[in-house]
Amino acid sequence: MNRRVLIALLALLLGGYLFAFWWTGSNFVSYASHPEPLSLDAIEPLQARVGEPMALDITGSGFNADMQLNLVMDLNNRDAIVKTLPIPGNISDMHLSGNRLLLGNLLRGVQVLDVSDPARPGFLFQSVEKWPVHDIEAIGDRFALSCGNHGVKIVSLRKEFFQQDVAIHWPGVVVESRYYSDHLYVSTKNDGFLVYHLTSSIEPRLVHHAEPSTEIQKMMVHDGFLFVLLKDNGLYIYDLKKPGHPEKVKHFRPGCHLLDLDIYAGNLFLIEDKVGIRRYQLNNSADPHHLNDWQVYGKPTRLSVSDRYIMANIVSYGLQAIPRAGISANEPIRLVPFSSGASSVTWRVGRYYYGRAGRDSLAIIDPDQAKPYQEIKPVKASGDVHDLIIDGRWLYFSSASKDQRGGIVDLETNIQVARLASGTYLHLADNKNTLYQSGNGRILAFDVTDPKKIRQILSFKSPYVRNVFVSGTLLVAVGVDGVRLYDLTSPDGPLLLDQVDLKQATDVVVMPNGMVYVTANQQGLVGLEISKEKTLQEVFRIEPPWPMNTFATARYLLKKDDILYLTNGGTGLSVLDVGDPRRPKVLTMLNLPGFANALGSSGQNLFVSSHKGGLHFIDIRNPRRPKLITTIRKKRSSRALAFSGEELFLADVKKGIRVLPAPLEIAEKQVI
Repeated sequence: MNRRVLIALLALLLGGYLFAFWWTGSNFVSYASHPEPLSLDAIEPLQARVGEPMALDITGSGFNADMQLNLVMDLNNRDAIVKTLPIPGNISDMHLSGNRLLLGNLLRGVQVLDVSDPARPGFLFQSVEKWPVHDIEAIGDRFALSCGNHGVKIVSLRKEFFQQDVAIHWPGVVVESRYYSDHLYVSTKNDGFLVYHLTSSIEPRLVHHAEPSTEIQKMMVHDGFLFVLLKDNGLYIYDLKKPGHPEKVKHFRPGCHLLDLDIYAGNLFLIEDKVGIRRYQLNNSADPHHLNDWQVYGKPTRLSVSDRYIMANIVSYGLQAIPRAGISANEPIRLVPFSSGASSVTWRVGRYYYGRAGRDSLAIIDPDQAKPYQEIKPVKASGDVHDLIIDGRWLYFSSASKDQRGGIVDLETNIQVARLASGTYLHLADNKNTLYQSGNGRILAFDVTDPKKIRQILSFKSPYVRNVFVSGTLLVAVGVDGVRLYDLTSPDGPLLLDQVDLKQATDVVVMPNGMVYVTANQQGLVGLEISKEKTLQEVFRIEPPWPMNTFATARYLLKKDDILYLTNGGTGLSVLDVGDPRRPKVLTMLNLPGFANALGSSGQNLFVSSHKGGLHFIDIRNPRRPKLITTIRKKRSSRALAFSGEELFLADVKKGIRVLPAPLEIAEKQVI
C-alpha cells in the first residue's frame, strides 16, 4: 500500500477517535454539571370547559426560570395500560384455566402464565413443541390446539408441561375448533368445517364435512347451536340436536359485512361494518332478535363481551371499552390506544383484560382507568374528506367522492349550509370572498361572500391539477405534469401564460414579490419567479443530495414570516429561511416517526400528520431548533389540518372530519 495513503488512513482513524472522545466527554460534562435532575411530583387531573381559566400547581425539582412548559391533553390515555409483558412470538388466542392463562402462539406453541394476581402475572413455562397454535379450545380437562397445517393436537396440561394425547391430521390448514357433546367442530382455511366424534377409547372419527360457500372467520357454540361466521356471506346457524350431523336452520344476512361475533349472557353480539356493534337476543337461537346498537369510532374488527364492557379492537386507534349500559346511561366510549393489529384477541382475567400489543408483547388493561375518548364533537361531513379550510365561523371542505362531494359548514350550528362540487384541494383567496377548488381535471371558483348562498363564477380545464394558489390576478396550478401560470383577467376566460415541466409537483406557495415555491416528489424544492412578462423563470432548486435524500419526498409547504416549513415524507420536517427569497437556506431538519404529510400551524405551534406515525405537536418558537412536544397516536394520515380557536380539525381519509382539543400552551408560569 502507498505510504501516503496509509498515513492518511491512520490520520483519519485517529481523528475519528478524538472526535468520539470529545463528543462523549462534552456530553458527560454537560450531564455532570447540571445542578439537579428534573423530577415531577404526581399531578391531580383537572377538568374545565373550553374557555374557562384554571390553575395547575406543578411541584418538583430541577426547574428554572428558562424552563418552557406545555399543557398537552392526554389523548393517548396510557394510564389504562397497567403493565406490558414481553412475550416472544405472535399471540393468536388465549384461554383461562383456573389461575393459569394459556397463550396460543403462532411461533412458540403454547405459553402459560400464572395469573393468580392478574395485575402481576408470572411466566410458568411453554410447550416444548413449537406448534403454530391458532386457537385453544377446552375439552373437559384437556385442550384442543388448532395448529395450522399440523392439524389438531389434543393435549393434557400437567404440572409443568403438555402431554399430547391425540392428533387429528388434515391435509389442509386448521385454524379453529369448538367442542360440544363429545364432538369437535374443526374450522379449516379453505375446506369448510369438519366434525369429529371423540371418545376416550378410540381415535377421533370424522363423521361430517360441511363446505359453506366462503371462508369461515369464526365459530361459536351456544345452547345446542353452532354459529358459523363466513367471510362476506353472513352468519350460518346450525342445530346440534344430532351433534354428528349439524342441520342448517338459518342463514343470517343483515345486508352488510359481518366481521366478528361473541355470545354472552344469552345475547349475540355482531360487528357489522356499516353499523358498528349490534346486539341480538337468543331466546330462540335459531332466530336472533335485534335489540340495540352501539356506535363505534373507527373500524372494529374483533370484540370480547363481559358483564360491564364490550371490548372492541379498532384497526387504527387501538382498543375501545364500550360500556354495555352506554345506550341508556349515555356513558361515553373509552379508548386504550395500544398497537394491537386487526386480528388481535382480548381476554378477561378478573377485572383486567389481556390484549396482544403488537408482536412480542402483551398488555394488561384496566378498563375502569380508561378515560372517555376526548373527541370534542363530530362535524357532519362523512366519507372521504380531502381538504379543509376554516375562515372564522365557516368550514370549507372538499371530497373527491362523487357521492359525498364537499360543502360549507357553519361551525356555530354544526350545520352544512352549502354543497361544493366533487374535488380535491381548496384555496381561499386573500380577499376571503373567492374559493378555488381543484380536481377531476378542472379548476372551479366560487363566490363565497355569503357562504349560505355561494355562486360558481369560474370553471376551466386544467389536466392533472393537484393544488392551486392565487396571488392577485394570477393563478398558479401544480400537478402531475408540472406548473401552470394563468391570468384570471382575460375576457375569454383564464389564459395560460406559461408552463414549467416539473413532474409530480405536490404543493405551491406564491409570495407577493412574485416568488413561487414548489415542492415536487423526488425533485425537492424548486423556486420560480414570475417575471414582468408574466413567465416563470427558475431561480433555484434544492435537490435531494445523495445518499441522504433530504428532499426526496417533499409534500406540503407552509410559510410563517420568513420561515418555510416543508413536510418531507420519511425524513420528517424540513425548515428553511426564506428571508432572501432567491437564496433560501436550510436551517434544520426534524426527524419524525412515520411518513410526514399534511401540516398546519396555530400560533407558535406546528402540527404535522404522519402516516403510521401519528399527529406530531411541535414547538417552533425557535425555528432553528423545533421541538417535538408530543404525538397524538393515530395510524392513518390526515390530508389536511385546520384550527378554530382551541379546536383541531382533521380531514380524515374515511371518517369525514374529526375534531380534537388542540394541545395548549401555558399562558403564565411562576417558578418558585
